[in-house]
Amino acid sequence: MEQKIIVIIVVASITILAVGLGIGIGIGVAVAPSSENAEIREEIGGIADRLHDQISNENIRDNLRYLTRVPHIAGTPADRDGAEYLRDKWLEYGVDKADLKPYKVLLQYPPDPDDTENANKVQIYNQASGEADFESSGPEDDFGEEELQQPGIPVPFNAYSGTGDAQAEMVYVHYGNEEDYEFLLSIDVNITGRIFIARYGGGSGRSRKTLTAQRFGGLALVLYSDPADYSVPPEQGSPYPDGPWLPDTAVQRGSIFYDAGDPLTPHYPSTEGAFREYPEDVKRLPVIPVTPIPYKDAAKLISNLAPNPQMPANWSGGMEITYQLGPGFVGEYKDRVGRVVVNSESENRWAYNVIGFIEGEIEPDRYVLIGNHRDAWGLGSVDPTSGTASLLEVIRVFGKLKRDGWRPRRTLVFCSWGAEEYGLIGSVEWTEEYYYLLGQRSVAYLNLDIAVYGDYVLGMGASPHLKSIVYEATKKIDDPYPDGDRKTVYDTMKERRPADPEDPETLPLVGGIGAGSDYYGFQYGVGVSCISGSYRLDFDTYDVGFYSLYHTSYETFRLMDTYIDPEFKSHQAIARSFAEMMRMIADVHLFPFDVREYAKSIQAKWQALADHSWYQDIESQGISLKYLSSAVENFTQSATQFHSRLESVDLNSALAVRAVNDQMMLLDRSFMMTVAGMPGQPLERHIIFTGRITTSRDEFPTGTFPGIYDIMHYILRKNPPNPEETWRDLERHVSILTYMIQSAAATLEENTAWSKTW
Repeated sequence: MEQKIIVIIVVASITILAVGLGIGIGIGVAVAPSSENAEIREEIGGIADRLHDQISNENIRDNLRYLTRVPHIAGTPADRDGAEYLRDKWLEYGVDKADLKPYKVLLQYPPDPDDTENANKVQIYNQASGEADFESSGPEDDFGEEELQQPGIPVPFNAYSGTGDAQAEMVYVHYGNEEDYEFLLSIDVNITGRIFIARYGGGSGRSRKTLTAQRFGGLALVLYSDPADYSVPPEQGSPYPDGPWLPDTAVQRGSIFYDAGDPLTPHYPSTEGAFREYPEDVKRLPVIPVTPIPYKDAAKLISNLAPNPQMPANWSGGMEITYQLGPGFVGEYKDRVGRVVVNSESENRWAYNVIGFIEGEIEPDRYVLIGNHRDAWGLGSVDPTSGTASLLEVIRVFGKLKRDGWRPRRTLVFCSWGAEEYGLIGSVEWTEEYYYLLGQRSVAYLNLDIAVYGDYVLGMGASPHLKSIVYEATKKIDDPYPDGDRKTVYDTMKERRPADPEDPETLPLVGGIGAGSDYYGFQYGVGVSCISGSYRLDFDTYDVGFYSLYHTSYETFRLMDTYIDPEFKSHQAIARSFAEMMRMIADVHLFPFDVREYAKSIQAKWQALADHSWYQDIESQGISLKYLSSAVENFTQSATQFHSRLESVDLNSALAVRAVNDQMMLLDRSFMMTVAGMPGQPLERHIIFTGRITTSRDEFPTGTFPGIYDIMHYILRKNPPNPEETWRDLERHVSILTYMIQSAAATLEENTAWSKTW
């Protein structure tokens, strides 16, 4: 089987290269500069101001109203209608070309809301009589709102759940993290063969909670949003429909597939004729039934579990009950068991991307991409349609500029992704299909998923060397609610989300790139540097993990229009910010990137290890870290010297500028592993920024290199059966990490880096 897969991947890779080059010729040769003077054309003055002034908050509001009028779940007719609508609007606005790009992928859907017999459900069940004393709610309460009464909104479910009928004693497992199960075992709670009920949040996502539940012997998993994590006290606000906070009827939907892309075509695109795995052979598809419920139902279950005096006080949440552990029920339900029934159906359906572009005038073979996913779990006014509505306005204004005679220096590529909610499927399949093309020609990808879920501050994340783009762009954007010295978006970011609150000269905090949205295929699949962001809540005032109504049916237009961003000024500000970042990257002759920031990130990871007891643990095994230290220093030196050389680049030489631009553009690709993948994550390849497979714990240096972190966690917490072999795995990974950092340093050197004495 492994040999067959390797052959298929190689053939697919050759095909991707051939197709990619064909498409590249279509974009990259149609427009050629007429002279050397044209090649060194500087950005055209006034474009930034025109972008800023022409982006309209009223247009974004109208877009959101239209796009949230019906549910648009991936793989449904409404989803295709939405794709065709966006394609047609983009063409109307003036993009050079826009097309649908379909992929047939594995999706899952719950039973129809009217099919009560086969409905997914959680029960307190009497096995003797075959009757249920309690059954969880079905569809969420519509509160009399017509838009919530229309067909097409799925009943709450977790996509890719295992199916079946599980009956067993129930145990409350807090957040369902590894340490929660370890605690239960430490107090002699028998958790094997039980049904677990866990809270969303707590530092782990749905898919990790599912994998962990399976690993600790659970028969099924029930998930819910606790008001302690997702709501606020009454004095701070009201639940929907009277406010933006969590009602006891709300249920968070979401995928529990622990991977990205089509589950049946890992690492290559789900095109016509592609080999597809059998679902039962896909290890990261769940096997146990998993379903979400509202917290009013969770309260019923947890409050009737058997008490345990050793339950920690911090395991209690915000429901007005006494939290109990179990296993099993007491009181009136003493002889009952928990029951979880999941009858969701999986099938291959079409998911649609929309891809459009405005071709660059001088460097058409260099792509600056921006994207947003289109599918939602219902109406999706926040996730993702706040981003869809904003991006549509950005494209309108870029199209108008083109019609008025302007073209960007480099090609602008616009992307509307399909089936993101199921596992980033549309974007991952596209980046897999055009892997070589994108790897050779993409400058950066900007991701606009949830544009607005609050109006407090713009929260941004970026590949380290792109942070400078964020700073410079947001300095030009009017703050939606200026006050005193806070005149720009940048000013507010610096005041309300500083990198160092103790330093008055600090820059705004710009975090890293995670793995939970469509930047994943670019950053971690191809190695294309990324920027992402959203307008956020004031998390210092509101003690919640995320916005309350995430992935519930209550993401209505009224939610946004009445409670979150009534004037759509935050939408306008983020649209302006992303449009300006895109323009800067596409139009500036010499990229305003700062590779020294990448060096700082790597140095911080090294320092987290060097300052920790792990350093001595590793060295005591005869594994030297001095070469890794040297590689980090060499990379820092190369980054510093490269930045200095930028000041002397001949800006009148198109080739000289292109050369250093390419060095910056390709930097992230230097950290993409070419063989084996990351420890325990064979499909993950970014050796610096891949997410850890272990959950964070205070006693571990969470900021160090992810591969070292995961192996050390395994050694120190898991008591591996063959520790010598595991230490050898660590030694191997340290060697690979050292080599890759050193190799990346060489890419920042001048033409003959091999001749340098480090």
